[in-house]
Formats: sequence, structure tokens, C-alpha cells
Amino acid sequence: MHTGSPLLSILYVFTAALVSATVLARLRQPNIIGYLIGGMLIGPFGMQLVPYENVELLAEIGIGLLMFTIGVELSIAQLIRVRNVAIFGGSLIIFILTLLCLALSGIFKWSLPEATVWGVVIGLSSTVVVLKLLAERGEVGSTYGNVCTGILLFQDLISIPVLVLLPLLSMNGNESGDQSREVMLVLSRLAAFLIALFMVGRFLVPRLLRFVAHTHNKELFSLSVLCITLAIAALTAKAGLSLALGAFLAGLIVSESDFGHQAATEVLPLKDSFSAVFFVSVGMLLDFHYFFQKWPIFTLGLALIIVLKFFIILGVCFLFRYPNKISVFTALALSQISEFGFLVLVAAKKYQIMSEGSYQRLLGITILSIIATPYLLKAYPKVKKRFAFMNKSRWVVRDLEITKAHLPAPGAEALLDKHVILCGYGPTGAIVARRLQGVGLPIVIVDLNYKQIQVLKASKQHAVYGDSASTIVLEAAGLRTAALLVVTIPDPQAMRALVRKVKRNRPDLPIVVRVRYQSDRDSLVNLGADEVVWEEQEAGEEMANRALKRMHISPN
Repeated sequence: MHTGSPLLSILYVFTAALVSATVLARLRQPNIIGYLIGGMLIGPFGMQLVPYENVELLAEIGIGLLMFTIGVELSIAQLIRVRNVAIFGGSLIIFILTLLCLALSGIFKWSLPEATVWGVVIGLSSTVVVLKLLAERGEVGSTYGNVCTGILLFQDLISIPVLVLLPLLSMNGNESGDQSREVMLVLSRLAAFLIALFMVGRFLVPRLLRFVAHTHNKELFSLSVLCITLAIAALTAKAGLSLALGAFLAGLIVSESDFGHQAATEVLPLKDSFSAVFFVSVGMLLDFHYFFQKWPIFTLGLALIIVLKFFIILGVCFLFRYPNKISVFTALALSQISEFGFLVLVAAKKYQIMSEGSYQRLLGITILSIIATPYLLKAYPKVKKRFAFMNKSRWVVRDLEITKAHLPAPGAEALLDKHVILCGYGPTGAIVARRLQGVGLPIVIVDLNYKQIQVLKASKQHAVYGDSASTIVLEAAGLRTAALLVVTIPDPQAMRALVRKVKRNRPDLPIVVRVRYQSDRDSLVNLGADEVVWEEQEAGEEMANRALKRMHISPN
């Protein structure tokens, strides 16, 4: 195994991620900063532990895996609910910044294609960074969380045609006829591919996942999701498109099926590992010797871009009549540059649209903007006060009382309130469901038996397919608004994991569980289960009552 071995490179990447992130965690700084620093240290411009060809390979693998997890989390329905600010606002941000870069191309001596790349890359914001920060703050479902998510998801989608059309920017402007034909060819190829992918996602993938789900084997389900992802990514690359784009679309296809929640359960625990690989590989791309030589340029560029994006996004939110607390938060959260920007940058360099110096400058500013985002959000309360005057405008005030018109409609799970989540629909679960529904209690059933879930949905019963030990699946069942959780699954290990997770997210939620042995009962009580039905005790009590009844003795 020599220095250029991909296996050794992967070992260096994870070691750098672990060591640097651990040091930064001790300093109470975000992990992403550690990943980027670790990449700079081990890359071709640092200790040269990882050769450049392996850096590009790892970056492609990292972004592909990361884009798949983003696709799994993305919901087309969610994007439609915030379509006004997402589509028009997201497009307006990129359009304004691209126009500004084109207008400044003479000053910075950019070619028009190079200025276009600068504008597009600056206009994109990071889905991974923002969603991670929102999750840490517990604000994913908040008003400004929904606005941020809508814009981010649309920008992720708009990156698809940008990556496809990027090679055309490298063509000679004199070849206008050839360029027009090439544009039409690329767009028709993209359209044909998306139509074919839609047909596969609409008819083939659900049938395949349904077939696997009927085996009730979670390992086979995980393998099938992995195979689907690799197949779509390979087909995308074969069609001349980005491998990362294929992985993203594969995640999107899976997320829109009935199996999206369970797929997310299998994949998202690895998201942090994928994120580490990607951001370490990004750090390896940066020439930090050049960075330290030109640090005033990087610092000034970062300040200008953040301020520029802040005011543009603030204006877009104001245009859609959002009050200052939503507008300021959204503007601060989206002021960095996206991970999709790295894809565009690498492709632009590959097609010789950007010079090495311009590439390194934009790459360095992008990395700095990601590092700055957590600190920008810490300044949110002070910045919000500075822009309190926005609420005095008749344009905003008139709409403050009807802000709900701009907010996303609640999902199906949010329509439930004070309901009972029933985990497991075997013989015991069916009896519990029948008794609860008999007194008019609304219930949501969670089970891994897909055939049973289909039957329940056909009878207009709220039901979610997936592993009940998964927080993602429980949230799809309305964990935040539930009044009671009843667990009838017979697996004590899964039951302990479930109780632990629920008590971490909803410590106030009462939990009723069943166990077979006393040792399981004691461990679940210690974890916080409120009511534990011990099968041996209940069976013994019932048998004793029936024996006394046969002997014509009234039980005490």
C-alpha cells in the first residue's frame, strides 16, 4: 500500500477529521471548521499525505454521498408550500448577484463566463450548513426555518441546469451557431434523462422497494436503497451529467416514495461521516500558502460578499412582506456560499473558465463564509434590533396579521393533535388500536409491515411505514403533538432505544410499553417508561382470576 493508495487516503481523511474536529470541539467551535483545517493540513498544499488525484476522487465521493442525504431529506411538497419566496426569491438572489458580477467584470478583469460563475456561486447558499445549524437550534420547523429551507431547496434544484450548461460557457463566442446547437443538445439530453428518471422513480423504484419491504428485512432494504443510488448516479455520469447530481436525484426519488422516512432512517446516521469526507476534501483543495499571502484580499472579499448577500436577501424577504425577525434571520443564515458552489467551481476550473488565481480566491472566500456562518447567527438578536424599523413600514405591518398566507401549510402529520402513536401492529397492537378507536381517540400506527400499512391507509387510518425506533419515523407520525405513545413491539432492545430517543425529544410524553421479562421491565422504568405491562405478571394475574372464578371464589 503506497502513498497514493485510495484506501490510505481515506484513512488520512477520517483521521484528520477526527483529530481536528476533536480539538475544535474542545474549543467549543463547529466541527466543519475542524474538517476544513484538517483537509488543508493533509492535502497537496500541506503535508502532501493525499495526492491531488485522490483529492478529486474523495471530493466527488463525498459530495455524491452528501447530495444523496440532502435529496432524501428534501420534500417536493415542502418546496411547493413555500413556492413564492422559494422560487421567485431564490431566483432573484442569484439573478441580482450574477448581474452585479457581470457589471463588475471590467474592474476585476473577468471574462463574461468567469463573471457568470462568480455570480452563480456567490448566489447559492449552503443547505448542509444551514439545516445543521437550524437543527442544533431546534428551529427547523420555525417560520424562518421554513423560509430558509424553501430558498435552499430551490437553489439546490436550480444548480442542476447550471452544472449541465457550464461546459457551454467555455466555448468560443464566435461559434454562436455551434453553441446554440450544443445548448439545445444538452438541454434535450437533460430533459430526456429527467423524463426517464421520472418514469423510473414513479413506477420502478416504488415497486422494487415494495418487493423488498415485504421481506421485513431491514438489511435488504438498506442494500436496495444503496443499489438504487449507485445505479442512478452511474447512469447520470454515463449520460455526461454530474455523479453528484445523480446521487441527489436518487435521494429525491426515494424521499417521495412511501419508504422515504425509513430510507432517511437508514442513511442519515451516516450523514455526518459523509459531511466530514466532503469538507475535508474541500479543505485539501485550498492552497493555504496562497491564502496567507493574499489574506487581505480574502478578508475583504468575504466582508463584501456577506454584506452584499445580507442586504439582497433582506430586500427579497421584505418584498414578500416578512417582518424583521424573519427577514434578518434568513439574511444572516443564507449569507454564506453553498456546497454546490464547490461543484460549480471544480467544473469551471475543469473547463478552463476560471484561472487558478480566481479559482483559489473564490474557493477561499467560500470556505471562510461557511466558517463565519455560526458566528453570524450568534449576532442575530443585536442585528434584529437594528432593523426593527422594518416593522413600521405599512408594507410589512399590513401583512403582519396575515403572515400565515406566506407560511408553509402544515404537513399531514401536523394536522394531528393530542393523538396516540401506536408502535407495532401485531395481535397486541391490533387489540390496543381497536379499544382506543372505540372510545374515539385518534391514533397513528407505525409498523415495518408494509402490506399491513397499505391496508390501514386504504381504510383511511393514519399509518407510517418505518422502524419505530427511528426519531425521523416518529416525527412523521406526529411526535411533537402526540398525547401518548404506546409501544407493543416485542423487541426489548429496540424498545429501549425508542424510549431513550422519545424521552430525549419529548420528556413530557407518557409512554406505555409491554415486556416479557422482569429484567426488561426494570431497565425500561429506569429509562423513563411511565407504564410497563409485564406479560408474565399480567398473564399470572389473569390465570389466577380465572382459576378462582372456576372455584366460585371472588378474587380480592
